[in-house]
Amino acid sequence: MLLRNQPRPPLAHRPTPAAPCYTGLKSMPNSASSAHSRQVILALTEKWLRRTLGILSAGFILLFLYTSLRRMEYPFSYDEVEGGVVTSVWRIAHGYPLYTKPTLDFVPYLYAPLYLYLAAGLSKLLGAGYAALRLVSILGTLGTFGVIYAIIHSETRSRLAGLAGAGLYAACYYPLQAWFDMGRVDSLFVFLLLLAIYCTRRAPILVAVLVWLVAFQTKQTILPIAVLLLCADWKRPRRMLLGLTTFLVGIAASIVVMNRLTAGWYSFYLFGTAKGLAWILRPAILYIPSDLLQPLGLVFLILLACLLCVPPVLRSKSTQFYLIVSFAIYASIWYLRAHAGSSVNTLMPAYAWTAVLFGLALARLGSWLSTQNSMNLQICRILLFCAAVVQILGFLYHPGRFVPSASSREGRQQFERQLSALPGDIYVINHSYDALLAGKTPHAVIDAFGIILDSPPSPLRSEYIQAFRSAVENHVYSGFVFDDTVDTYDNGAGWLPADFTQQYPVRLLATSFSIMAGTPNQPEERWIYLSCSVLDHDTSGFILPSSVVSYGDCPNAPSRKQR
Repeated sequence: MLLRNQPRPPLAHRPTPAAPCYTGLKSMPNSASSAHSRQVILALTEKWLRRTLGILSAGFILLFLYTSLRRMEYPFSYDEVEGGVVTSVWRIAHGYPLYTKPTLDFVPYLYAPLYLYLAAGLSKLLGAGYAALRLVSILGTLGTFGVIYAIIHSETRSRLAGLAGAGLYAACYYPLQAWFDMGRVDSLFVFLLLLAIYCTRRAPILVAVLVWLVAFQTKQTILPIAVLLLCADWKRPRRMLLGLTTFLVGIAASIVVMNRLTAGWYSFYLFGTAKGLAWILRPAILYIPSDLLQPLGLVFLILLACLLCVPPVLRSKSTQFYLIVSFAIYASIWYLRAHAGSSVNTLMPAYAWTAVLFGLALARLGSWLSTQNSMNLQICRILLFCAAVVQILGFLYHPGRFVPSASSREGRQQFERQLSALPGDIYVINHSYDALLAGKTPHAVIDAFGIILDSPPSPLRSEYIQAFRSAVENHVYSGFVFDDTVDTYDNGAGWLPADFTQQYPVRLLATSFSIMAGTPNQPEERWIYLSCSVLDHDTSGFILPSSVVSYGDCPNAPSRKQR
């Protein structure tokens, strides 16, 4: 207190403070302040990456919807099987049976009937054509987005992870070459498959069984997956036995009923014809590196990081469930991919399930990194969301790549006019609905009856081949339309007579347009083989100077008539 009350000396006598010592720098930065600034920058970066991921995911869903709605009304096929499927729907809508004995007029595909009947019912509202089939596929894809979100959110409670999973699958529209909205069974099948998985995990067992039964009537290849997943709940034996027994009884009952309604042809097409599909070594070997890792490499990198940093508890019921589902889906898709007839659409269930695992890993790994008070791990979170953004953004596409141009539409219409002008009954081997559009009678397409030709020798196979050869030799048809020269079609099956080109010597090369497999508006050839008798009709509508290849030995060819 005495020191505090003493008078201060005059200003002139106060000691001068020592000058600060500089070593070439004006001031030293505050380390705590700098670290705080870095944390703020990293936090802002992570925040905007999260927002970018959410916006990007929602954007790809909207991009799919925009593109698919523009493609829906295109009046021609995007895929040759799509043309055969719409013919099947047309037959159902007109009261013809679906599963019948194979004839030259019609052979059904080896698919279960639900998708076809749904499309036939919708065609009553939208009219005949591809729109009804494609709308079913669009709705199925939108349903798949919803189920992917529901599965991820139910496990993680993360809305961003659920949206990112759905967005990744929506972005797969590009690597899967626009199959989501085609008039084929695949999109509805993927939706029902994921819905059945979700119900098996979350719903009462009888509800799950009902969805599995519906999925089976969409595509029968689901059968082994369903059995395996219904057995996955082995720790609750009552639930497992109830579900498995109910499912097998339901499957057996549906097969018996359908066989009685179709005189046994239902089982023939769903189970018998697949025996003729040959193994193909290359897709079997390249399934993992080419079909999965190449397009989805960053996704599987995220999955690996999640397994290493946050290893799952193997005894956990949820871990065992997801391991069994993953094995069932990836193994079954490999099996299908390794057989003849497989296309990129076979990969759709594998990509959808990969999107589910991606969302689960994103939420699990991101949550673990958030619990660690380390700037390096904050950088890891940023890298995690960067990888997710880059993976999805890498599938960006322009809708025009998949939407037919005006010139493509006009080219297809010109071909239909040329086909319509051909006299008599014309057999369009690859595109039966093109015949319907041209006012012709549709016939069995090679993608359907080819299964019979490739099957082991049997009386049915021999009978079918003999019927085809007889029709050619007796000129039942005025001509045939192929997607390539006729010599590329037989493949040793013997269904085409050796003298086919002598029976149908007039050969025309027509031009059509297609965007099959996402190829943008590319012209493609149609080869037309006609009998000499068609030259007795007015040929101005179907023989164009640019399309004539050969008249063969026809005595009534224009050049011989002039001589």
